[in-house]
Amino acid sequence: MYADETTGFIRADLKYPDGVDTYEFHFKNDGSRIVLFSARSQTNKVSPPGCFQKGCINGPRNRARAEALRDEIGWLGFETDEDKKWVPLLLH
Repeated sequence: MYADETTGFIRADLKYPDGVDTYEFHFKNDGSRIVLFSARSQTNKVSPPGCFQKGCINGPRNRARAEALRDEIGWLGFETDEDKKWVPLLLH
C-alpha cells in the first residue's frame, strides 16, 4: 500500500482467489466529497463466453469486485444503469 496524505492519493493491492487487483483512490480536496478511483486486475482471465484468445478480457470479473468493495465501504456510484452496459466487440 502507498498513501500520500498531502495529495489525497492511495494505492493498494487486494488479493482475491483468482489474482490481485490494484486500486488507486484520489480523494478530491475541494469540499465535494468525491473520490476518483481506478481498479486494474494484474491477472487476465477470460470471463465466459470470453474471447477467442485466452486472457483477452477480465472486465466483468474486475468490475464486480470493484462494485462489491464500493458497496462494502458504503460509497455511492455516479453512473447510471445505462453506463454499466458492456458492449461486446468482435475484431477481425
